[in-house]
Amino acid sequence: MSTNVNTYNDSDWQNAWTLFYYCWWFAWSPFVGLFIARISYGRTIKEFILGVVFLPSLIVFIWLSVFGNAAIYQEFMAAGSLANAINENISVSLFIFLEKYPGSTLLMGLSLINILTFFVTSSDSGALVTSMMTSSNQTDSKHNDPAIINRVVWALTLGIIAIILLMGGGLSALQTSVIVTGLPFALIVCVAARNLYQKLKIESNRI
Repeated sequence: MSTNVNTYNDSDWQNAWTLFYYCWWFAWSPFVGLFIARISYGRTIKEFILGVVFLPSLIVFIWLSVFGNAAIYQEFMAAGSLANAINENISVSLFIFLEKYPGSTLLMGLSLINILTFFVTSSDSGALVTSMMTSSNQTDSKHNDPAIINRVVWALTLGIIAIILLMGGGLSALQTSVIVTGLPFALIVCVAARNLYQKLKIESNRI
């Protein structure tokens, strides 16, 4: 599917999904990469790969297997019930999906907590990395982290930018901005991957 460009089809699938998500991860790579490197300091490469690649992938695999299968089952039992909700308002489709199960109120509450945690941690990591890249030597001497005021300013700035994009053009404007910024970061990622390989090769020769 990733190599299907829909050349002869009138479809926006690649632009809205495959291309967007490729660029999404490239655009996020500087923030996520530096943040993970910061919190993984002192870990071995094996521990890093297990904790950053395999464990999260396993959790996502279980999540998609359980919830994806449950959603398909709902569609088989009541055709269009979930699909119509997604087409009308995708932001509430998760809660419409959960209300079919016992303890739906508790499940919805836990989902809101997870969503809030995701946004807060994403904003905090983005603000931390942006502060690290722009604060020069103005750091907290105890933890060698950027000053709190810098992180607060960047967190507010990133939030305001996101709000402006959403209010100005909705989700499509946010997706377009990600695609635009994703290409130059893709080139940077290629250079970073090459440098990582060379660094690991040098380290392996020292052992």
